[in-house]
Amino acid sequence: WVLYVVLAFVGNGMCSTVQKVQQLNQAGLYKNEFMIVALVISAIAMGIFALCTEKKKVLPHLKAGFLLYTANGLANGITNFLVIFLSLRTPASVMFPVISAGGIVLTFLISLFFYKEKLSKWQILGSALGLVSVIFLNL
Repeated sequence: WVLYVVLAFVGNGMCSTVQKVQQLNQAGLYKNEFMIVALVISAIAMGIFALCTEKKKVLPHLKAGFLLYTANGLANGITNFLVIFLSLRTPASVMFPVISAGGIVLTFLISLFFYKEKLSKWQILGSALGLVSVIFLNL
């Protein structure tokens, strides 16, 4: 579990960093090309990973979750496009904390209102500490 958390943490941080560097190096150009190349590389990597780890389950899972996977991909694509678009227009000291805190708050609200989850005191405390940590990191 910790390995997946670390991979998600590093991967998510690297995505924003690479997007910012690409936009600074290319003077705000080639946003769409960058997104297409990133999507193709991600799709190939995830396809290889899925085939190597769960050969027999890949197709049934793709069929069963097609609409959710598509919605998730669109939301992720829109988020990444907005990060690229805003990277030259918004200071990093504002943009990255908003992305980090926004993700925590949005996940918390969706779990409460959309999925109707009954969160324990520890889960609420964990979400609050995550939000507070993002605030303290950016003071």
